[in-house]
Amino acid sequence: MSMQKAVDNSRSSNAGLSMDNQEKLLADALQNVRQHAFAMKRVLDQQSVMEGLKHAANMLGELRTSLLSPKNYYELHVVVVEELHHLELYLTDEFEHGRGSHDLYEVVQYAGNIVPRLYLLITIGHVYIRANELPRREVLRDLVEMCRGVQHPLRGLFLRNYLLQCVKSLLPDTEEENQEATKTGTILDSLDFILLNFSEMNKLWVRMQYQGHTRDLQRREQERRELRILVGTNLVRLSELECVNVERYKTIVLPKIMEQVVSCRDSIAQEYLMECIIQVFPDEYHLNTLNEFLKACRELSASVNIRNILISLIDRLTAYSTRDGSQQNIPENIQLFDIFSEQIAEVVKSRINMPPEDIVALQSALLNLSLKCYRDQFEYGNKVLENTRKIFDNIALDTQVQTGTPAAKELVKMLKIPIDCYDILDVLKLNHYKLVLQLLSYRERHTVCMYIINSILDKETIIPTAEQVTQLFELLLTLIIDQTDSALETSRQTITNEDFVEEQNLVARLYNNFQAPNDPDQQYHIIKICQDTFKNGGLERMRFTYPPIIMQAYALTFRYKNIREQDEKWEKKCQKLFQLCNQLINTLTKLETNDLPLRLYLQGALAASEIGSENAETIAYEFFSQVHDNEKVLACLKKATKLTTQIMDQSVQVQLYNELLNTYIYFFNQNLPDIDITLLNSLIEKLQNEMSKISSNENDEFIRNQIQKTFDYLRQQSQLEKFQGLQINN
Repeated sequence: MSMQKAVDNSRSSNAGLSMDNQEKLLADALQNVRQHAFAMKRVLDQQSVMEGLKHAANMLGELRTSLLSPKNYYELHVVVVEELHHLELYLTDEFEHGRGSHDLYEVVQYAGNIVPRLYLLITIGHVYIRANELPRREVLRDLVEMCRGVQHPLRGLFLRNYLLQCVKSLLPDTEEENQEATKTGTILDSLDFILLNFSEMNKLWVRMQYQGHTRDLQRREQERRELRILVGTNLVRLSELECVNVERYKTIVLPKIMEQVVSCRDSIAQEYLMECIIQVFPDEYHLNTLNEFLKACRELSASVNIRNILISLIDRLTAYSTRDGSQQNIPENIQLFDIFSEQIAEVVKSRINMPPEDIVALQSALLNLSLKCYRDQFEYGNKVLENTRKIFDNIALDTQVQTGTPAAKELVKMLKIPIDCYDILDVLKLNHYKLVLQLLSYRERHTVCMYIINSILDKETIIPTAEQVTQLFELLLTLIIDQTDSALETSRQTITNEDFVEEQNLVARLYNNFQAPNDPDQQYHIIKICQDTFKNGGLERMRFTYPPIIMQAYALTFRYKNIREQDEKWEKKCQKLFQLCNQLINTLTKLETNDLPLRLYLQGALAASEIGSENAETIAYEFFSQVHDNEKVLACLKKATKLTTQIMDQSVQVQLYNELLNTYIYFFNQNLPDIDITLLNSLIEKLQNEMSKISSNENDEFIRNQIQKTFDYLRQQSQLEKFQGLQINN
């Protein structure tokens, strides 16, 4: 049974057909097409045009099927059109050699079935127009009207697409209305043709949504998306017409397209077609029809994702306005920011159920436009940030956006835009940036703050004033001090956590960008602000943030020394800096490790000695005297003794006891309280007892020799009054 008979006898949907059945139906249809195509070519070679048309009609009859899926119908259509091309070439050749028949266009109108009839009419009409056998204007109008006879969505879409492809090079694209244009047509005829074809194709495309059972809705929507390019091709053709200028686009093309888009009330069609309009027509056209386009956006179905449409338009015009590094592409009479700002506000107002993340995404696109198109007009960026804050305040007053939500992610993206567009000094001019940052929960704020610091370091931006440093710290407080909403993170804020260490190292590196190269007093104010800010961060942060302050303060003393002839107060300023450093280092001594404060004290003593001020010797002595912490020394020695007793290896343990004894002897000589002869005798006795347990191999002999040297030293010292009572066995 042929495919067309199967169609006549069956009204069933292809929804119930399995993949295997689809493949079999397609294979059968393709086989029939090839058979009829072979017969058509054979009779055409014999100069039998009428027989050729008959076989062509039979071949085209396979396109009447309703059983194939859109994907398989497309494959069938491609093969049929390819075979039909042979007929077109044959007829063209006949006319070129003066053998063409002049009544074929009339003859094929008597074909029995409408689908084959229209394909043949389009093919022959195409040939006749090129051969000047029929007036172009009349044939084009005739064809586009007759295609209304096919109302099946799938068959109608592919038929009209074939029509559009055939007449692509035949559409009139001239302005003049003269005697010749009466036959060939003008640009207005082309616009009527394409706009009518577009309107009918869109109706067919939308109708697919409502054919079949509701359980197949998702499948039908997917099939529709696969066919969308067929409808969009009409808009591409419109954009390719040279005589479509801005005025004609504004008065004829866009209103007709928008009328169809808005009236169809189908979200899939509206989303695709609006996006298609944005992409296929020139930027100048969009600039001159912004209000019309945005007004239509407000009239779209409530289920349309308006966010993507508006963002796409904003991004395209933003890119256009900054093309070639210029910001002069936007005409002065077009207030781009104001238009978008007002229209977006209207869209948000009209869609009360718009998700917060969509609102933020729109504001982000608007912020991107304001920063790139109006780079020096910070009030535009501030206005966007202010509106964003107001929107969330109206949604939930004094409530942070929940971490991990789509809205939080969009806010993070939004806050990264100024960082990418500007250096931090310009970002600080956006007064409402901080207020939007405060909407975020701890983790998202942490992400943005890290992004800010990395940007400053990558761009090597110098922050030259204390005021700007203060403003920057207001943005970065999440990394500088404990946050009330970071309870779960507080336990991770220790030196054993790699992320915390990396974070604080970045904060420490940031300090190197705080430079007032020509103003030492400004640099001093920066140091004081850093101290006042970092002192609230806790000891775990201070081990990272204090050393850069201290080293910068030491460096500043040298700068004051270099200008001593211009600044009579330079010595007092240096003294204040050294006092500040002493205070900061003293705080660091509370850490478990003492090597960092020690190195900083020594560096301070060295700096004080090199400055050569009147009280340099006193300052240097003060730094040196700060290693002296008797309680900490004794605590360290006791801890070392305890650890030594836990060593399992006898030889290692004895060696450590010997080193421990030598350390105690050193501090005994330094008159450290609580270390007396009794304590030394206890360690000597312990060492002698443990030494008797080790073997006599070569390695242990080395240890014995080292211990013996310690005992020989003690025997010599026992003659002194300080070491009276020392007990060493022979």
